[in-house]
Amino acid sequence: MNFDFIAKKRILFMLSAIIIVLGLISFLLRWGLDFGKDFKEGTLIEVNFKEPIEIKEIRNILKKNNFTADVIQSMDEKKYQIELFTGEDKKM
Repeated sequence: MNFDFIAKKRILFMLSAIIIVLGLISFLLRWGLDFGKDFKEGTLIEVNFKEPIEIKEIRNILKKNNFTADVIQSMDEKKYQIELFTGEDKKM
C-alpha cells in the first residue's frame, strides 16, 4: 500500500498544526502552568538546634514573631527545614 505524502503535504501539515494547537489549548485550559514552589515568593530556611526540639515548638516560636510556616520538615531531631511563603498564591 503506497501513500503519496508529498502530494498531500499541505493537508497533512494543516492536520498536524490543528492537532498541536488543540493540544496546547487543552493543556492551558485544563491544567494551566503550575511552576511549583521553586517559582513562588518565599524563603527556605535550614535550622540546626543544639538540643532536640519538636515541630509544634518551632511553630510557636514563628507565631510569636509573626511568621507562618507553610512547611516544617524534620531532617533529624535537631535539624529542620522551614518554608515560608510570602506570595499571595499559597496554593500548591
